[in-house]
Amino acid sequence: MPVEFDVFQSAPDGQFDALFTANTCHIMPKEGVEALFNHLADNLKSVKLLCIYGPFNDNGHFTSDSNRAFNQSLRTRDSQMGIRDKQWIAKLASQHGFHLKNTHTMPANNQLLEFQR
Repeated sequence: MPVEFDVFQSAPDGQFDALFTANTCHIMPKEGVEALFNHLADNLKSVKLLCIYGPFNDNGHFTSDSNRAFNQSLRTRDSQMGIRDKQWIAKLASQHGFHLKNTHTMPANNQLLEFQR
């Protein structure tokens, strides 16, 4: 059964095999992404599979013109928003025991980053 939680609040209690998040890393500030991984290190140690869906840059480069335009639109709404670099996400993940197993290409210039611990 899915459990929703806010990364700026306490993580849910319980044992969880997996965590899936979609279209969040580019909406929340970088501190929110970092908070997500801190929860995985502290309160969500049972999570072994982590899947993150959304648009990502590759080594600081936009993967499409539409992602570049989308990023500009996000930054216009809030300077804390923006498409994150998948290498930065992978580095955060590795600091908490996860390794990038697969990057799946998805529709509309999105990707699914699949991590395992």
